[in-house]
Amino acid sequence: MLMRIHNLKYVMVLIFTFHLFLQSGYTEERENKLNLTNNIVKNRIATIKDLIKDPNRLILMMETTEKALSNLKVESELWIEQKKTIEDNWKRTPMYCSSTAWFDGRIMDKIRIDVHKQVLEWREGAAPYGEDSYSLSFNGSEGREIHHKTGPYNKTFVIKEGKRIPETPSQLNTGWPITFTGAYFSFHFRFRNNKRFSSFSELFRASFSGNPEAHKYSKITFEEYQGVPCIKIGSGNQKWGWLAYWLDPYRGFAPLGYEKAIMQTDGRLEITESFRLKQLEEVAPNIWYPKEAWGERSPLAPSMPYTRYIYKANKVVANDPNLDDSIFTIELPDDYRIDDQVDEKNISRDNLKKPSSIEQQIEMIRIELLNISKHLRVLQDDVNRLKMQRNSEKRSTR
Repeated sequence: MLMRIHNLKYVMVLIFTFHLFLQSGYTEERENKLNLTNNIVKNRIATIKDLIKDPNRLILMMETTEKALSNLKVESELWIEQKKTIEDNWKRTPMYCSSTAWFDGRIMDKIRIDVHKQVLEWREGAAPYGEDSYSLSFNGSEGREIHHKTGPYNKTFVIKEGKRIPETPSQLNTGWPITFTGAYFSFHFRFRNNKRFSSFSELFRASFSGNPEAHKYSKITFEEYQGVPCIKIGSGNQKWGWLAYWLDPYRGFAPLGYEKAIMQTDGRLEITESFRLKQLEEVAPNIWYPKEAWGERSPLAPSMPYTRYIYKANKVVANDPNLDDSIFTIELPDDYRIDDQVDEKNISRDNLKKPSSIEQQIEMIRIELLNISKHLRVLQDDVNRLKMQRNSEKRSTR
């Protein structure tokens, strides 16, 4: 009984502090300018320090926050900036993505993304940049893809092709969709491993169970980030480097910042990946999602540039009671050519417009090759990034 009373008092303190100071929303500038009294600051710090002494309670609170989200819809844009050296100024590139995404908070592998416009670098292609419009979905048992347009930047062609497969579309398992939808900057959908989303609480719990794959999340400390009292979760200093997240328990454990440093061959420690939130929105009670965030990555190779991602959410809807589960199954249009790998058949619609000349047939083949090359490029980037991390960790253990 005494333990229950103690837990109740703790929760009441947390709820009281949360409602007193955090209803109005968060921006980096606003938080830094808040004129909090010394007593308020001390109470917040004391509460956080008390929380990190009990990892099990911290995990339970994370799980409660995660379970509060049933579904999420995000309309967002992302711009890419680059520079050749770390001293240079950032320059906006044509690379860009506009999308609408749906996530299922209960069945974590359900997802759908409609990419309205995507412009990426076209390496060894017919133009410096390629442009695409497509949709990807997985409903828990079946994946679907439809491709509307593709081609050089500002010179796209209608292709009307689709695919139905008995697994998650491979592109959903890369880091790119997670970045341009804002999931990369969020608490709820930050990690995607083994074709599904993993939560902070899962990784955190695994780190205390002796799982070597989750050892990077076993160090818990208190630290202020941009003037905000936070729970710092990460690896601590290791031979290979370190990584850390700064979570704000007063805003649904939103990660206000993230940094990953890797030991380089010359013995220099370099921050190779990082992000910081510029604006948060409470989209449902104690559910916070990034409205604006900046992420940076170091070059994968000496010949490649530094990259910065500028993310902005135009509209975020959480826990919509009217969201139909069918949204996670993309409808296959009647006038699209469909490669059906579930029923093992190809569907060529009678009203599908056929190329009328050899030149158009050649162009269709070229566009299909373009799709393949872009997809391989995204996969290769992820492979290169993992190889660099693995090599750094191997060097540090010698």
